[in-house]
Amino acid sequence: MPAFLPRSAKILIVFALVGPLVGLAVFSLGMGVFAVIDGHVDGMWLSPFFILYGLFFAHFVGLPWALVAGLCASVIASRMTDRRLWIGAMSGVVSFVSAALIKTVQIPLAPAYAGGAGGDTFTSGIAAVMLLVHVIAATASWLIARRFA
Repeated sequence: MPAFLPRSAKILIVFALVGPLVGLAVFSLGMGVFAVIDGHVDGMWLSPFFILYGLFFAHFVGLPWALVAGLCASVIASRMTDRRLWIGAMSGVVSFVSAALIKTVQIPLAPAYAGGAGGDTFTSGIAAVMLLVHVIAATASWLIARRFA
């Protein structure tokens, strides 16, 4: 990275470039695995579908949350002397909680089945996948960005 950029800008750039793509990979894999665990064996085809079409939308959907995580990591790193791995994971938790509180990205409702609405496993499963998306994407971004911190 150019030397004239401040440390926080370098961290934000790494998070903005890397975070949404890692998040897409985690989301794609997570949704496929969750669908299979939930009893929909054909759900394994969700992963390649999300990867293929998600490449066009990854930065559109993930960029705001990558910037929130990057800003959080930058602030934490500025207050600490060492660059521990937990900084990335913590910034991912902050971006997940921010997304949940702002409700700009809502977790879809469980589909209705013949016996009534689906159970709580759908909502909690999607929430778990989204938490993993934020934490793993922020941690991977931090692994790259921490040399600039």
